[in-house]
Amino acid sequence: MLGGLPFDYPVIIKPSCSYEYWRHPFENMKKVYRATSRADGERILSLIFSSGYGGKVLIQEYIDPAYQYVATCFSDGGTIRGICVGRVLLGEVTPKGIGNHVAIITEKNDHICDAVGIFLKSTGYGGFSNFDILRDKRTGKYYLLEINPRQGRSNYYMTAAGMNAARLALGEHGGDDVCGEEIFWHSVPTKIVLERCDDADRKKITSLIKEKKAFSSFGYRRDLKNPLRIAYLAVHNAGFFAKYRDAEN
Repeated sequence: MLGGLPFDYPVIIKPSCSYEYWRHPFENMKKVYRATSRADGERILSLIFSSGYGGKVLIQEYIDPAYQYVATCFSDGGTIRGICVGRVLLGEVTPKGIGNHVAIITEKNDHICDAVGIFLKSTGYGGFSNFDILRDKRTGKYYLLEINPRQGRSNYYMTAAGMNAARLALGEHGGDDVCGEEIFWHSVPTKIVLERCDDADRKKITSLIKEKKAFSSFGYRRDLKNPLRIAYLAVHNAGFFAKYRDAEN
């Protein structure tokens, strides 16, 4: 099944149709798999297809990233009306959540904006799009890994940085087409992020917090007037501490 790949192992294996894939659960199911050899890859494919999944599977070269990025865009006939790039600081660690972003610092990255702009213009795409991008640690080269024709689950980082997604969709965004505001967004407790960052990012996050440029998807003030909501968040955050602790053991 895995003969003739144009790159060496390890490789990344991922079902391309998430909806169909999650309809056929099996033991040790993961969102994304890393195969270290052909035999390992064929074992993973056997698990996926024997579960009843009938869609396609993506097999990608493994990139050891120096940095991971996300770019969220809104375009009209291929013309970008708004783009916000974020550098991913931390991702989910559970098998079914791998690849989901939980901490991001926004930044202006001309290289990514130009590449995404060329793609959207050449395809004439209209609407929201979400790009996952890695920068190779060895070569410095950028790799665009995935394009979703929708907003991502970490999309609030864009609104928090001043590029309101709803206003973009309504044509009411009056600012620049490229977001240049630097903010820290997170959906897990800040302590978890700080413990897993390098010194430079730790200092950056601390600075952004002091400047009141830190935002969470769970920080809506009106929601937090409800005691039940506060209790839910306490349980939610405690669960994340347990997840990351278990992942390290």
